[in-house]
Amino acid sequence: MTHYPTIDTVKKRLRLPENDFSIDDDLEIYGSEVDEWINRELRKKLGEHDEYNDPFVFPLTDTTNPAITEDLRHRADYLLEGKFRLETTNDPVIWDYAKADFMEYLDEEFGWTEGRGFRRDPSFTITPDNGTVSTTITVVASNYGANEELDLKFDGTAQTTTPTPMVTDSNGTVTVTFDIPTDAEAGSSKIKVVGNTGIAENRGANSGKNKLKTFGERRFRVT
Repeated sequence: MTHYPTIDTVKKRLRLPENDFSIDDDLEIYGSEVDEWINRELRKKLGEHDEYNDPFVFPLTDTTNPAITEDLRHRADYLLEGKFRLETTNDPVIWDYAKADFMEYLDEEFGWTEGRGFRRDPSFTITPDNGTVSTTITVVASNYGANEELDLKFDGTAQTTTPTPMVTDSNGTVTVTFDIPTDAEAGSSKIKVVGNTGIAENRGANSGKNKLKTFGERRFRVT
């Protein structure tokens, strides 16, 4: 079973030899309890849905959004060490400190989500980033909404992509190509990828509700 903490790493922290499997069963049990605790605190911080109303997937992994981080993994190791010492020696010092440290990490990593759903940080890359008219550009977009149809614009004008329409996968990622317009002028131009399925948000007592727009922007030099 995969846990947030890494059992082998925790055994090293406990100064146990690699061939000592005497506490593996206990660490599996405590590891599951640490997983549950982490997921519960993540739900408190993030809520159940992001700003697109997409449900969060727990436990976090490398492919979820937000994805698991190395900082979270390290703190999970510390939590499991503390949990083991608490259960076997009744010493709460490391457990209490590890919990406080994890809560501080949540505030640093996700504190800006308070009062609203977790907001993705949409972005994309372009290859190449300069060329003549009719140059074929590869665009890789990530951190948009799941299964979201995107608009790709070159200097404000919508472009036809391959494939079309430009729709993300379940992780909010998509790769497309398009050609620089034949009438593009030499110099610096803007390429923008715009998402259109943000959930409604109240932007003021008299403003009603508006769709959130999520986008990334890159510069392309026409030579």
